[in-house]
Amino acid sequence: MERAVVLIGVARCGLPALPAVPAALAAMRSWATRQGIPNDLVVELSDGDGNPVKVADVFDAVSGLAARLTVEQLVVFFCGHGVYNDGTDLWLLSGAPGSSSEAVNVAKTVRLATRGTISYVVLVADACRSATTTVQLSELTGAAVFPNPPAAGRLNEVDQLAACRLEDVATQIASPDDPTQFHPLYSEVLAEALEGVYTEILETETEGSFAVVRAHALRRALPGLVALRIDELGKSATVNQVPVATVTSDPSRWVARLPLPAGAEPRRGVDSEWMGALPQVPDPAAAAAAGASERLMQGWGDDLFHEHLDFPSAAGIVIVVGAEPLRAYSPAGPAELADGRVVIPLDGRTAAPVLLEVEGGRCAVVPVLTGETGVLTFEGGRLVDVRYAPVGGAAVRDEIRAERSRVAAATMFGLSWGEGLPPGELVDRRPDLGLAVYLAHALDEVGDEHALLRLLPSDPDEPVAYDLAMLTDTLPDRRTLTPWPMLTRGWALLGPDGLAPRRDVPPRVASPWTLFAGGFERLRDHLDVLD
Repeated sequence: MERAVVLIGVARCGLPALPAVPAALAAMRSWATRQGIPNDLVVELSDGDGNPVKVADVFDAVSGLAARLTVEQLVVFFCGHGVYNDGTDLWLLSGAPGSSSEAVNVAKTVRLATRGTISYVVLVADACRSATTTVQLSELTGAAVFPNPPAAGRLNEVDQLAACRLEDVATQIASPDDPTQFHPLYSEVLAEALEGVYTEILETETEGSFAVVRAHALRRALPGLVALRIDELGKSATVNQVPVATVTSDPSRWVARLPLPAGAEPRRGVDSEWMGALPQVPDPAAAAAAGASERLMQGWGDDLFHEHLDFPSAAGIVIVVGAEPLRAYSPAGPAELADGRVVIPLDGRTAAPVLLEVEGGRCAVVPVLTGETGVLTFEGGRLVDVRYAPVGGAAVRDEIRAERSRVAAATMFGLSWGEGLPPGELVDRRPDLGLAVYLAHALDEVGDEHALLRLLPSDPDEPVAYDLAMLTDTLPDRRTLTPWPMLTRGWALLGPDGLAPRRDVPPRVASPWTLFAGGFERLRDHLDVLD
């Protein structure tokens, strides 16, 4: 199998310099060499020689390897500054953040990698995943660094390994012996794992002559291994870094292969006892999501749906929870607003968009559906969930309330929920529009294109959620219920190299569901054009 590696190191951009980047590149370069990967299939892009690293450089390196048509595995490694914006990681290159496009947009990159000529891609980032805290950083959009293939369809597998959890930092630790030298914590431990230092995660390949390191084993082992290294460096009191991974590839896929150690017995699977003995690091986000799930369950009680205004049969209703609606507009007709509820006359339509302004001037655009009650839940000024239920039928139809609350809560905190609750199974359980939007993104993340397409209505003239049309590549041919993605993470896929143009809209706020900081009149103009 022909394998290739692209190593990207950016110690200096418009943020403080990172002294451990050269050591991280050296560790990964050493691994690639020991793997026997030829020099012409290892591309290193570094600002260590004083030259900037640009998006075009990374794109050229990746597309050059893809054009060979013989590379079957590609590892793309990045060490440098990173941020999290619009539901995607952004790897900052030399021109960032001054140039909004000089960053690697991981969401776009994953999407194109699944469609290219390389059957297995592993994206590795030793970078922070902090939420954007300045206007400049929030304007970063980045770019895809894989070529855009002419044919649609997802054929390849893409795994993602990250040095830390969402909204955490990737640490570079000064050496106890020499404070001028820094350890690239995650890169150091990862390189050791790939080199076979931790024999307990090695598995024997089918033919029995090689040991392999699989992405699934790395996902399980790296959090504990990094915790051990932090303790060895005497930083357990001040450093809390937990690697995470999104591994959707077949369990047989491996990232590294090396000769079976002398005297080692062939082994199927990792040493579970050793794995279980590694430090177990608590996840505050998971605990917070569990609490949010309980709150959402209580907030979705049956009384919420039964205590509504007299509901005309040819109208749609939206209930706003956790915020005071101030005004509303829909191209379908005049909005009646009272007691936290908005009623829109649809006059024969099955659906129409409605623009809502709530306290603080924040604005959301959601669909109203004939015979459906839409519930918008706000917490802390953020729109944290959008759901729908038939009028007066919440208790009867909402058979998956507990599962749905967990999905919404996990999304609030940027957690993946597809493993514990297979999204493909929910497709057959008649999801409401809000759950269908969650499902569309989850199915796209795991690459289940078949289940994703099953979310589309059989009638091609029936309008659908923008997210669903975008992720199924049917956006040009489908009428959409809103002019832009409903979930904020969908915005990361827009732009000149994305799935659709980015509209000229008011600034958005950090929120799981799309929420604008203001601009009621500008947004109203967009709805009139959509109508």
